Amino acid sequence: MTTKKRQAIFFIEPGLVSSAVLSSWIRSGNQAVKLYVSNENVLKPKKKQSLEAFLVGYSTLSTIAKLHSIPIVRTDIDKKEIAEDVLITGADTLFTVMTHFIIKPEVLNKFGPAAINIHPALLPAYKGPLPSQCMRIDGKADEYGGVTAHVLTEGIDQGAIIMQLPARWSPERSPAVWSCRQAIAAQQIMVEGILPYLAGTLKAEPQIAGSGFYRKSSQQEFQITADKTLEEVTLLFGRLGNDFLRVCHAPGEASRLNYRVSKIRQKLGKPTQKPPKIGLLYAEMDLADARVVFNRRSVLKSTIGAPLFKIVWYRLCSLMR
Repeated sequence: MTTKKRQAIFFIEPGLVSSAVLSSWIRSGNQAVKLYVSNENVLKPKKKQSLEAFLVGYSTLSTIAKLHSIPIVRTDIDKKEIAEDVLITGADTLFTVMTHFIIKPEVLNKFGPAAINIHPALLPAYKGPLPSQCMRIDGKADEYGGVTAHVLTEGIDQGAIIMQLPARWSPERSPAVWSCRQAIAAQQIMVEGILPYLAGTLKAEPQIAGSGFYRKSSQQEFQITADKTLEEVTLLFGRLGNDFLRVCHAPGEASRLNYRVSKIRQKLGKPTQKPPKIGLLYAEMDLADARVVFNRRSVLKSTIGAPLFKIVWYRLCSLMR
């Protein structure tokens, strides 16, 4: 008996997980009808995204879309015309992947159990936005790191679980390696979980009501601001591993003083009440209890500086499955 080929629309944002999901869907013989994105980087990927994708053998979303003639629609999350546009595509499957889009009830009703979300955490823990960043900040990335595919419902990340796989943060503690692990897990879930589920040979298991937790987050958690102590900033770097934070002179400050830094270079002494100094390779600013110099991080170093052989190894292993 031949399995019916399906047509899907994707609400999706750039990244290795998204590339793995979309590629797996197309390779399985199914069609992607349209990509809805809120991030303009899909249309013109950042250098870091293109470099990471190239190094591990994935294509960016824009490359995949061009190759398979998939329209990309740049839109706002709450734009009223989205629901109407989606309903006339003729698609029978809907995916949300690494996105903050909230799908309207009338759209969910159309797709029913064929509306699927890919969530980068082991649900029911870390429901909500930015789970990967939040679990690292909380020191819980080894416990709850992974990917979950679940049926999309009106309740945020509360739908029945189709399949989930762990993707550990340790031992490398590198965002580039972790992203590759998550992508490989998502690829496996697509093949072994989502496709059988849509074919009717795998059943989604409902989450226990009230289980897990929703983790709220704020941008300030991931910024180095003048109200944080040196100890708090040191802890942030320790938990984020081989990653960068953004320095802002004050909470909620405009992006003109928003620079990426990779580690604490030097404590100069007590706060001086002077404004930040930004150089090509450093950022200097007051914290609540110290004047500190940070190393700035380049796009190239943030990617190449990761254990590249590990990334390539994981990718080769996934291709041989």
